[in-house]
Parts: sequence; structure tokens; C-alpha cells
Amino acid sequence: MKCFLDTHIFIWALDDNKRLRAKHKSLISNPANEIYVSFYSLMEISIKVSLGKLPDFKASISDILVQLDKSDFTLISCDASHLSAYETLPLLEDHRDPFDRFIIASAMAEKLPILTSDKKFHLYKNLLRLVP
Repeated sequence: MKCFLDTHIFIWALDDNKRLRAKHKSLISNPANEIYVSFYSLMEISIKVSLGKLPDFKASISDILVQLDKSDFTLISCDASHLSAYETLPLLEDHRDPFDRFIIASAMAEKLPILTSDKKFHLYKNLLRLVP
């Protein structure tokens, strides 16, 4: 199975955090699955770390890139198809987080199911496949 990780799931997978659901952990750790992470997640992590919004997360972007290689996760860069998908996303009053929206658009463009714990992603369940 191919799976796209939202930022929190990615962080929790890197940290082996207890908040990572057993279902997600099983999918991520199964070597038969292909796991994808968005460049937008790295941008979001970098910004949140610099603002002190992830006080328990100590990895630098360099550390994360090394971990990506070790874990066989595939980093998906942003491209025109992601921007086109972003442009078609409805701008919902209840959800304006730009990083979430870019991650959702990327999953849509790549046609990948997304692993998430974010309830706001369910607002887009008619546009993409969620693995809650």
C-alpha cells in the first residue's frame, strides 16, 4: 500500500511517539508499504521548531533528511500538479491552515491515501482517501 503522511504522523513516526496509532504504526513499519512525506511537512516542521511550537521535537531538518533515507520514506517535492490541486481546494471557513491544505493538495495530486490524526482533514473526505 502507498501512504502519504501528514506532518503530525510523520513527526510521531520519527519520534516513535505513543500518540501514533497502532494502525498507522503498523502501516508505516510494514516494509511492503511505500511511505511518502511532503516537502511541505519539512517546511512546516522547520517553521514550528524555529517558533518554539514543537518543544519536544529536537531533530533538525538535516537529521530528518538522514532519517528519511534510513527509513526508506520518499520525500515528495512540490510541483505544478500540487499547486493546481491546491487551487481547486475549497477554502473552508473551518480550515485555513496553509500547510495542511498544501499537504492535502499534494496527496490529491499524487492520488495517495493520507494517514492523519487531524479531524480537520475529514472536511475534505470527498476529495481524497483518508486513513484515520
